[in-house]
Amino acid sequence: MTNKMKRMMVLLLIILKEAGPTTACISYCSSSYCSCYSRGLTSVPQDLPTDITDLNLWGNAITTLNQSDFSRYSSLTLLRLQHNQISVINSGAFYNRTSLTELYLTNNQLASIRADMFVGVDSLEVLYLNNNDISSIEEETFVNLPRLRTLRLDNNQLTNLTADTFVGLDSLETLLLDGNDISSIETETFHVTPQLRYLYLYYNHITTIAAATFVNLPQLDVLYLNNNNISTIEAGALVNLTALRTLDLSHNNINTFLIEDLSNLSTSALSYLSLDDNQMETLPPMAYDILASIQTVDIANNPWQCDCRMLPFKQRMTGSCLFESQISCAGPANLTGKSLLHDVNPDDLVCEETTAEISSTPSTLSPVGQSTRNFHLGSSPAATHFHSQSSPKTTSSTTQFQPSVTEGGTVSPPGSFSLSAFLSGLLGGVFGSLLTSAILLAIRCIKTRAKTSPAPVPDLSDVRSNTNDAPTRDRDHSGQGASAARAADSASDDVGSRAERSGTVPLPYSFESLAGGSGTVPLPYSFDQSSAILRSPLPPIKGAGSQVGYQNAPEVAHGVDTTAQGADALNASLSRHLIYQQTLPSRLPKNLGGL
Repeated sequence: MTNKMKRMMVLLLIILKEAGPTTACISYCSSSYCSCYSRGLTSVPQDLPTDITDLNLWGNAITTLNQSDFSRYSSLTLLRLQHNQISVINSGAFYNRTSLTELYLTNNQLASIRADMFVGVDSLEVLYLNNNDISSIEEETFVNLPRLRTLRLDNNQLTNLTADTFVGLDSLETLLLDGNDISSIETETFHVTPQLRYLYLYYNHITTIAAATFVNLPQLDVLYLNNNNISTIEAGALVNLTALRTLDLSHNNINTFLIEDLSNLSTSALSYLSLDDNQMETLPPMAYDILASIQTVDIANNPWQCDCRMLPFKQRMTGSCLFESQISCAGPANLTGKSLLHDVNPDDLVCEETTAEISSTPSTLSPVGQSTRNFHLGSSPAATHFHSQSSPKTTSSTTQFQPSVTEGGTVSPPGSFSLSAFLSGLLGGVFGSLLTSAILLAIRCIKTRAKTSPAPVPDLSDVRSNTNDAPTRDRDHSGQGASAARAADSASDDVGSRAERSGTVPLPYSFESLAGGSGTVPLPYSFDQSSAILRSPLPPIKGAGSQVGYQNAPEVAHGVDTTAQGADALNASLSRHLIYQQTLPSRLPKNLGGL
């Protein structure tokens, strides 16, 4: 009897050892639910009721999931596998589990996600993959999950998101990606999730939000981007989020208030905005209206610079909004720690700029001093107050002034670079250089033309040649002496003939003006008065009588009796002077020798 009892006890121990955990699960099973919570299981038990809908395998030591593990539990709708040691999910492990809607794989050891892992679970709506070691997601992994509404991938090791990562998730509403190592997000990554309402991207390493990052998200309600390294948000990145109610951008490196994006958002829908713990130093005046339209705003713990750039915003402050009291000055030193709303006056908001100042004259070097100028803007741009102090023996100049407020509410800081002004100056300089060059070239062409053009040739058409007289002139100017002699004879004959007809002696020139009252008549050597004088003045006429005779010439025309001898004497005198002229050296250019 004793031996039989011993054998029965050993047999019972063996049975309990092999079937103990399963027996424990069975003891916690109901008609639809079995709990195998923390039973030390290394595999999925196979002796549970087949009609269960909820199976809890939390806190065991399961490492691998195979295709046959859940084949007998066709009615499962909820499967809990959290806090196991699962590192491998074989292809088709959940195949033909058409009733499964919730799958929890949190806190396991999965390193990657493949497309064949979730084949056959078309009804899945909730998938938790958070707190694993996932660093990569295969393309089209979720293409077989058209009804998935919630996906948790937070606290993994993902580094980037591509445009095809979430393909197939047309019904996705909640996506958690926080706590990864994500540093880049391709444009249109979320374009394939038009029903997305909650997106969590905080505690990553994102630095830039591209313009097309959040397109096709008309239902997005909550967006968390806090605790990243965001320093750049491209214009228009948030414009399409018309239903956004919560936006958290705190704990980043944003240094500029998002005027364009926030002004284009539906501020009536946006009820929470957090920009605290960033690197913003100033706020444009337009920011006041945007912030005042949002129910809850947090802009604390930014390095606000309470200088002239904050003056327009200060002038808008009324104390009616809570965010106004969150602005505490981080600079300048005399205002550090003070509240912009309560402790700072508009006159305190000045800008400082230090420049070198050297004053000198050509002979002496004047003393160098320090100059401090304060410019305070009043209620209008024209209201300006100036204060100057000077101190010798220093070589620096500190200028404090208020910059102008440009269109759109932005404030130009001192020493800011204006591209438009630079381009305008550059184009003006180029145009001025071209105009100056054109003027200098025109002046040079005029001078060159004046130097190269020939001198005007005197008109000697009235001079008649006489080849028989003055043979001595033929040596230098052929025919010139004869021409002059014939001209003299012709002039003599003409004078005589006119004297005979009228009884007077008509003169070709005004001898009164030519002689200048001296009694001598210098005749020009060119009968064309429009040309230059070719020869020196003639010597005085001897024996021609006094100037009175010339002045009395009009009396002849009025019947005063004159003799013909007077006319003959005048003709003879003219002829002698013309002949005398031909004996003088010629001053004509050599190229006019044929005249």
